[in-house]
Amino acid sequence: DCIFPDGSRCAQWDFLSGRCGQEFTYCEKQGNTIEEGSNIGTCRFSDGSSCAEYLYLFGDCSPGDNPGEVSGDEMSSEEETPTEDVATEIKNFVEARDFLAAYFLTQYGIETTEPWMETDITPEDAGPSTTYRYVSGMLTIVITAEAAAPYAPMYTIEEAAYIANGFYWEGTVSFDGTITEIVLYPPGTVLNEEEARDAILEFLGEMYGLTAFGEWADEGLTQNEDVTLTRTFSSDLWVVVVTFEPAAPLVPNYQVTVENTTEGIRWEGEITLRGAITEISFSE
Repeated sequence: DCIFPDGSRCAQWDFLSGRCGQEFTYCEKQGNTIEEGSNIGTCRFSDGSSCAEYLYLFGDCSPGDNPGEVSGDEMSSEEETPTEDVATEIKNFVEARDFLAAYFLTQYGIETTEPWMETDITPEDAGPSTTYRYVSGMLTIVITAEAAAPYAPMYTIEEAAYIANGFYWEGTVSFDGTITEIVLYPPGTVLNEEEARDAILEFLGEMYGLTAFGEWADEGLTQNEDVTLTRTFSSDLWVVVVTFEPAAPLVPNYQVTVENTTEGIRWEGEITLRGAITEISFSE
């Protein structure tokens, strides 16, 4: 513990982060500035050098030990040669969130379209760990990390989900940007009855050469006695019937029948949210 002149005590961790009632952290009291980390930040000195805040407090680091960016004159001679990529360093929850969101966009086309809303959902018995939930439109990311100095070495993604297409992800992001996927359900490709119909028709074209389909008319939606719903499409001699159980926000699978009674052709099967097709029967 840190002991103040009046005899009061403050846990070392809280003192470092300025949570003991003092107006400034130790770093700031010495005339420096703080660059926030997930738990303890970096103390930046006037000469551009820096120290982890806790190392500065204990005297294990001082101004000049970790030089900052070089001046423009010093850089002019270096600009002629290629520079190496800057290593990733994730220092807090927000950086972990943004790094992961960029990964989702690149790998799965998941976009954030609205400002992030942040909520601290740390359980009371969480101990040294903290959990935040971030929401941007239909994307939710829940991140947990344990208190560590100068910043958490690992961020656990309890949940990352995009409810519009069934995307779901669990994994970890380390401080150096290493991503480990533990659970992955990729975005769905069949999100409504029309997409289920078209995917099945494409399958029938590839498997059986059935391609003589015209424009499809939507005959409407009906409710069945077993609470399922049926949407019927027609095109000349063809009829496609798509049956499914209503579910929110996405239907996990569709039962599909494709029939041409004039030519005696009938196909029956199902297709899942992610496009997996199971054929039950085919006759012609």
